[in-house]
Amino acid sequence: LDSANKTVNITGFDFSKNFVSQNGRDEADAGKTGDFHGRKIVITFYAPVRAGFLGGNAVPTNGSATGVYSGSTLIEAFEQPVVDVPVKTPVVSAPDYNVYLLGGKTEEQLKAGTTVTAAGQTVSIDPAASNFGLQSWQNDFINITVGTISGFDSLTADTAYPAVVTFTPKNTGKYESTSGTDTGNLYVYKPVITYSDSTIVLGDTADYEKENFTGVVWMHDSSAAPADMGTAPALNYTYSPVAAAFQEDTSVKVSVKLGTTDVTGHTAFYRNGCTYNGCSNKTQAAVSGTDDGRVNFVVHVLRYDLTIAKQVAGLPEGKIPQSFTFQVVDAKNNVHTVSVSNTGSATITVPAGTATVTETKTAVDGYDLAVKAGGTDVTNGTSAVTTVYPVNGAETVTFTNTYVRQTGTLAVIKQVTGDIPANRIPDSFSITV
Repeated sequence: LDSANKTVNITGFDFSKNFVSQNGRDEADAGKTGDFHGRKIVITFYAPVRAGFLGGNAVPTNGSATGVYSGSTLIEAFEQPVVDVPVKTPVVSAPDYNVYLLGGKTEEQLKAGTTVTAAGQTVSIDPAASNFGLQSWQNDFINITVGTISGFDSLTADTAYPAVVTFTPKNTGKYESTSGTDTGNLYVYKPVITYSDSTIVLGDTADYEKENFTGVVWMHDSSAAPADMGTAPALNYTYSPVAAAFQEDTSVKVSVKLGTTDVTGHTAFYRNGCTYNGCSNKTQAAVSGTDDGRVNFVVHVLRYDLTIAKQVAGLPEGKIPQSFTFQVVDAKNNVHTVSVSNTGSATITVPAGTATVTETKTAVDGYDLAVKAGGTDVTNGTSAVTTVYPVNGAETVTFTNTYVRQTGTLAVIKQVTGDIPANRIPDSFSITV
């Protein structure tokens, strides 16, 4: 029995002497008549199911070209008995996949990744290949169907997908269809974006990307996206309000789009702890993307309220000017002109840092002037006011003008002339100046 060449070789049996004929002959001498009609040899062997054959009903046990041949000439074809061969059961394995938010897998991709083997067989079936990657004889007597795997794109949450493979006999018989199933998972990685608070000096423009955006990582639970996922999709950020030269501390809300789709509700945000003096957010905190009133970060404006107060001494009521004028040069060299009433004050908001305050037009005719700012003598009415980044703090400088009446020496000389005796001249005279 040569299974490799699919032949049976017989030795020890003389077909020329034992051939079967209708007419009898002498067994010892075939040329004489007799009652010997020949002998036949019965060859019995077990024909196992070929490895890799997936089964089916009404499977022929021998080929259509088998029979008795004289040389290459067919004398008589053999019958083709059929047998029902158990249909193998598919064993399905559906892999898990990692995808980015709004990503997914096509039906072709999911089928291509699914692996199928047949129970008890060392055969692999590729759901995406022509004839499933099989030779035709392997599934001649069954139909292979793979269940529909669709609708697994644009994902926003983890999703399971089914993989179902069925072997169905083409012919009726003893054996029925068999199926194998498995469930694969699509794990969705979502962006986790972190921002930090920042500070700007009053008059400067905020720069969100440079000063506030800390970074984005794509996460699934506590796991970062592995390198084999490839490049993460680009995100587009919208800020409310847009960056500007803010006048006061400003809370900023961030929205996120992936392409044209808003994915803010599928994004995890964090706000880092703030080191700015007076900010209450001292430790990192989660910020909900579904909270419409969320604060992703705060731009703190370094500024303070500078109050200039005025006091006047030494002038009579009618001589006191109704107002005094000051020039303020702030830390960013902006010039402010401030008018203060003679017994009042005025407040302006300036950038944090050193501001120089100068009083102008303070002279009153006939009076000398001494000026003090904050109790300290100042030259030419100028005072430098310094603040160390208060939290919307305040600084006050009081200019006190003390006027002193200018005085001199007056000599009064009295002369008496005329024809009057000396004894008649008064000893003194009263003069009112």
